[in-house]
Amino acid sequence: MYSIIRLLHQGWKDSAGREIAAPFSSALLAESPLAPGVPLGPPSGEVPWLEGSAAGAPVPLYLAGASTSSLDLAHALTAFGEFPEWGSVVAHTQSSGRGQLRRHWISPPGNLYAALRLPLQGVFASGAASLAVGALLAEGLNAAGYPVFLKWPNDLLQRGSAEAPHAWRKIGGILLEERDGTLIAGIGINLASAPCSSLLREEHAFPAGPLCPPLLLPSAQHHVEQGFGQVFTLWRSLVEHIFFCYTQKISSAGMISDGEDWWFNMVSACLAFRRQPVRLVNAQPASGEKCPELVEGIMEGIDGDGALCLATERGREKFIGGSLAPMRKADSKR
Repeated sequence: MYSIIRLLHQGWKDSAGREIAAPFSSALLAESPLAPGVPLGPPSGEVPWLEGSAAGAPVPLYLAGASTSSLDLAHALTAFGEFPEWGSVVAHTQSSGRGQLRRHWISPPGNLYAALRLPLQGVFASGAASLAVGALLAEGLNAAGYPVFLKWPNDLLQRGSAEAPHAWRKIGGILLEERDGTLIAGIGINLASAPCSSLLREEHAFPAGPLCPPLLLPSAQHHVEQGFGQVFTLWRSLVEHIFFCYTQKISSAGMISDGEDWWFNMVSACLAFRRQPVRLVNAQPASGEKCPELVEGIMEGIDGDGALCLATERGREKFIGGSLAPMRKADSKR
């Protein structure tokens, strides 16, 4: 099987004529962390990209220069009819990246800004979709040698530094967008840099930091800042891991073979803070009932719908929203 790699060297415009990706020449690509290491040339027929192939998952992977966002590109390519399920796009930079609550996100070169089209079925058609995507990413990163955990419901965490070996930092996040029956996952991972705390939302649980492999301290950022093809290589390995991991769960008849337990077990295996005292800020109960904005308890895990399960002073409670963090003595409201 072969992956199709496509360079949007002429840039890209949406259906309204708005430029959402600037031209990105082969020369600029070769000097960037998106460099694929395979030759790209004009394919047969008139198409607005350069194309090459490499062994791997049989899905297209687009490379783009300065863009409004990878999510914008994914939606535009879908409308063009050239972005099938499991297709993905990676942008060199973003001018209008979207974070949690649609906050504007700083997107300098060197980090991973990607979008992946998902099949709108099974767990991906449920409220647990972002958890399933996060678990697939965490498992793929761990398989590549990066110790990563999933923070409910859609953040990726690492822990440890020279100054604070037990401290957590956010290295990435996931944002899902559904339009006209198409589900796209926007995925960002800090590789070369990370936003400073002053740029994060006021109630952020952890500082941001770069993704670091085992035994390499966060201060040693040079290992990814100038890595040739670092962004492309990492994203390609993650796409292939996610694609093959998911398809292994599908029977020959196209149905999930094990009753969807695969995502629940995968999430549970990489979920941060299980069986630990935690605090949930801006808590949103699954019941819809009012509750204190700050809830404390022992994290039991998730339920079959992806809701967070806490053992609190009121008993076992479920939540569908809130900012989660481990509880410290200084945090306790009691």
